[in-house]
Amino acid sequence: MKKISHGGNIYKKAKEMGIREEDILDFSANISPLGLPEHIRKAMIEAIDGTINYPDPDCSRLKEAISKQDNVPESHITCGNGGADLLYRLAFGLHPKKVLLPAPAFVEYEEALSAAGAQMEYYLMRDDFVIKEDILEQITEETDFVVICNPNNPTGHSITLSEMKKISEAFKDIPVIFDEAYMEFGKESAVCLLKEYPNVFVCRTLSKAYGLAGIRCGFMISSQVEKLSALFIPYALSSVTQTIASVVLRHADEYKDTIATIISERERMYQEVKEFKQLTMYPSNANFLFGRSEKKDLLLAMFKEKNITILMVTHHMEEVILADRIIVMDQGKIVMDGKPKEIFSRVDEMKALGLEVPYATELAWELKKEGVNLSDTITTKEELVEELCQLKLKM
Repeated sequence: MKKISHGGNIYKKAKEMGIREEDILDFSANISPLGLPEHIRKAMIEAIDGTINYPDPDCSRLKEAISKQDNVPESHITCGNGGADLLYRLAFGLHPKKVLLPAPAFVEYEEALSAAGAQMEYYLMRDDFVIKEDILEQITEETDFVVICNPNNPTGHSITLSEMKKISEAFKDIPVIFDEAYMEFGKESAVCLLKEYPNVFVCRTLSKAYGLAGIRCGFMISSQVEKLSALFIPYALSSVTQTIASVVLRHADEYKDTIATIISERERMYQEVKEFKQLTMYPSNANFLFGRSEKKDLLLAMFKEKNITILMVTHHMEEVILADRIIVMDQGKIVMDGKPKEIFSRVDEMKALGLEVPYATELAWELKKEGVNLSDTITTKEELVEELCQLKLKM
């Protein structure tokens, strides 16, 4: 199975295109775009002096900062090389067999848990993409692990503290993980449930609200973290990472304006976009918006009318045919550039590049090889049916 990762690999793309990483705008990762405060930049520079020594294997200063921020004992905190590191350690440390996972959800949950041998049981969020009380009905004797992303990625929906408590109570005999990667943009945290529910694990990251995805720092809070001690590698966090993270958390209040700005922009965009009749938007408590449309052609026409440009990077050719212009790239270089019908008329060249074409285009291409007199510009099933009907009338 092809591994799917979150966030774009700007380093690989920069190398392919022969440009600098800083010249790439990466919209595939939900991190703060507002930059770092000056004192954080200064801390980064000063942290270099500490690289002569091995890092603190216990992350003492970092745990102290987390303890003060969340009012939890330092002994209940463990730190990792980003949230993904903690997720994999949970999966391999607790060895779940049957995992209850709301869907849609962050793709790396399934990757980590499947790698550890677990099977997924999905709680499918319906049209409103909300976790409801019927999730409690999905517990079975085989369920031994629950993961809740709160606020959810990709929907932005968050559940209330009361709902978190009901879930923790209903699954009190098995680990319940609340991934709070976007908590700073949300409302309530599960941290206050930790005393009452020792089965609860809360995961956090400095990647999203603090714009520090590059230093790779995440942490987990639970009274049961010692169960994972055998899987925690000494020196997993560099001294630079520990210093920067500690400074950030000690000055977390200074990020309030940045977070407030992002929330304000989120709400402004939501109010504007939800007026689009062709698009259903959902309220968000994260730093992104989630919506869907069953009428892509009408939606694209509306964006065009409002002079809104959409840049779509995809291998799904059924969507590409709706574009005004297609740019095909190979090894960082443009190899084709034109309108959909022009590009998809070059089926042999597309396949030589390892790319597919729309289903109707490929079927027409195969029929042409068998001697059927069809045009080179077929991209939709309607066009294919029309030409086949015309041929039949001429027979």
